[in-house]
Amino acid sequence: SKPGIIYGNILHVIAGLALAVRFSWSWTAAVAVIIGSGLVMASACVLNNLYDRDIDMRMKRTAHRPSAVRSVSVIGALVYAFALVVIGLAILVLWTNWLTVWLGIVAYISYAVIYTYSKHHTVHSTLIGTLPGALPAVAGYTELSGQLDYTAVLIGVLVAIWQLPHFYAIAVFRSSEYKAAGIRLLSHVLTKKEMVRLISLLVAGYTVLALTFVASGMIGW
Repeated sequence: SKPGIIYGNILHVIAGLALAVRFSWSWTAAVAVIIGSGLVMASACVLNNLYDRDIDMRMKRTAHRPSAVRSVSVIGALVYAFALVVIGLAILVLWTNWLTVWLGIVAYISYAVIYTYSKHHTVHSTLIGTLPGALPAVAGYTELSGQLDYTAVLIGVLVAIWQLPHFYAIAVFRSSEYKAAGIRLLSHVLTKKEMVRLISLLVAGYTVLALTFVASGMIGW
């Protein structure tokens, strides 16, 4: 279920909650959105691993995954994924608001289905993957604010832009592994110099956007 990804995204949920405390605060709502979204993310990651098991076994970074080494059956993985998403969504439905629930559903489908499929068919899969990657932070914010406002959009765009230099750098570093696994990325189309230039522009854009949070009064220096 990719615990590292779940942990990182839960930190984004907490950040979203922190930016929305001016609206309200509820420990029940905060814990519910953290646990519920974490379980939904885990389910999406299980399905992603299941679909990618053939390419994962050909990459050093992912060859140890249970789905890749076949230590978990396909049926077992599907049952596990189903249980995780049902429990996760139930928690979101019972103790969060419907806006947050729908954001969770959109994130689930966009990661488990659209992003997972795109990895095998386009070099822009990383860009597509920024949507589900950005929504946990937005969900944390909407859980307390109850609205999809300017700040929510800004949070989503910030996290989306952050993901690109992060993943593009990994793509450059692991380029040969991805190529051997049959996954084409932008790093296979552009030269290393072009990739470094693109990453630098994204980091600059991220920095400017981060400063917008200060300029708008959402956070202090």
